[in-house]
Amino acid sequence: MANFIEREESQNEKYAYSRKNAWRKTAPDGSEYGLEPRHYASEKEYLEALNERKYAWRKHVPEDLPEGLHPEDYELQRDFYEELRSRQKEKWAREREKLNAEYKKMREGIMLDKTVYDLCGVVFPESAHPYSYRTDGSVEIGDIVEVPVGDEGKHELAEVVSVEKCTRAGTVFPIEKLKTVIRIVRRGGWQISPCFITVVCKKRERICARTGYTSPSI
Repeated sequence: MANFIEREESQNEKYAYSRKNAWRKTAPDGSEYGLEPRHYASEKEYLEALNERKYAWRKHVPEDLPEGLHPEDYELQRDFYEELRSRQKEKWAREREKLNAEYKKMREGIMLDKTVYDLCGVVFPESAHPYSYRTDGSVEIGDIVEVPVGDEGKHELAEVVSVEKCTRAGTVFPIEKLKTVIRIVRRGGWQISPCFITVVCKKRERICARTGYTSPSI
């Protein structure tokens, strides 16, 4: 008998919203998510399916959320992302304000720095484009100098084509980022093949590295 009643209440259209299925009358509307209470045998199963569909978006939110922002506190995906965008805009505004303040402070420091720096422009044998380097003030136009190149510690020879004294505010590049001339290799230009000087300097460096002997400049 009990099995008969159970079967009737589950299958008979007359009991779709009564007796044990009375919960379907007051169940939350799930049509927006393609859910129908009549397709579920119990209120628990229906609510679990509804919550799964309704809050599925919470599983896909970004990981690096602002502090205090939790998807569980929002019913609708739209409301959550509106709050997220609002907080991100506030964060970006603070970061811009901080950067502007740092830049202003840096510019003020540059303008107040009256130190005079010695700079020179050099060109390499294979290029006519000048590169700026800091010096100790002893180099002259036409000198062949050894300078650091790149971030791998390489040294190359170049010819000095300009010398100048300027303050920090007068430089195109930040003083801190300019490399410094290592040494003067020869006064008065190449005079002999730059390739020959380069080979001699490299051989001398290898000999000095093996013996610890420091030879004079070419």
